[in-house]
Amino acid sequence: MALPFDPPLRAPLVLTWRAPPARALQRLLRRLPRGRAPDTEEVDVEQDVTFGRDIRPLFRDQDIASMSYTFDLASYEDVRAHADDIYARLEAGDMPCDRAWPAADVQRFHAWMDGGYPA
Repeated sequence: MALPFDPPLRAPLVLTWRAPPARALQRLLRRLPRGRAPDTEEVDVEQDVTFGRDIRPLFRDQDIASMSYTFDLASYEDVRAHADDIYARLEAGDMPCDRAWPAADVQRFHAWMDGGYPA
């Protein structure tokens, strides 16, 4: 079937977008992971925390892979060099990306720092 006119070769493409209803956005927002809840009590952390025994096992393979562009979470030297930054992100609850660490693990990391970063 022939058209009664020749369409332009470069006709503008018009896209329209309808915002989802507010209820749908609220449901999506409820599914998003949130930061760690504030601690209500102190967790007892052993005094002799070492990197090899206590800290290194806390970092999963996917954590190590996702941070490899910046530093190596499997490396004692790299974690020690970036310990303040790592601790700040752990305490805020936004590291690792998929879920916050339990309060006991965050305190264990801090105890490792306070203990002088033993290997």
